[in-house]
Amino acid sequence: MTPTNRRNLLLLAAAALLPVPGRAQNLQHDRGTILNMDWNASQMEIEDAKDRKRIWKVAKDATVKFSDQAWGNRGATLKDLKTGMYVHFAYSSGDPEIIQQFDVKDLGSVNKRPGPAPEPTPAPGMTSGRVTAVDLNVAQVEVMVDGAGRKTYQAANARVLAGVKAGDRISFRTEKQANGQEVVIEVQPQRTRR
Repeated sequence: MTPTNRRNLLLLAAAALLPVPGRAQNLQHDRGTILNMDWNASQMEIEDAKDRKRIWKVAKDATVKFSDQAWGNRGATLKDLKTGMYVHFAYSSGDPEIIQQFDVKDLGSVNKRPGPAPEPTPAPGMTSGRVTAVDLNVAQVEVMVDGAGRKTYQAANARVLAGVKAGDRISFRTEKQANGQEVVIEVQPQRTRR
């Protein structure tokens, strides 16, 4: 074997040992509120939207992104995650399932940056809050309702939710159906006072 061939063989062997980037992995997605963290064991407990609690393994090099606008434009690491934060996360589907990516959608009551924030002004007769998730396939929206916590609503149809995305502050109007379910019939982006 020539020195060039040996070098190429060693380079290929070394490349095979490198981790597969997140995009190339078969990642699954979920969301929930962080309840507890144990960085010594590289794991955290998360409660999902259906109030199910689960302990997840976390990759030591997991990426962290903050979509919550209160965080500002600063880089984030696993150390910035706190209990009470609402996160969307991507995990590798294997045994064990390991979280590879976090996107903080709502800081909850923790770590809010100090300083004056504009007051939201909901339209009369409407409820206001921050959207934490939207699923147009089933016409549902999950909202952190101001003063009332997180709630999932069915919309009258997917068109009502057109243009709505996680992180948006909205005002919305619901209508009670014959079965007692509140259905969203109107959504407006929320204006802020200047």
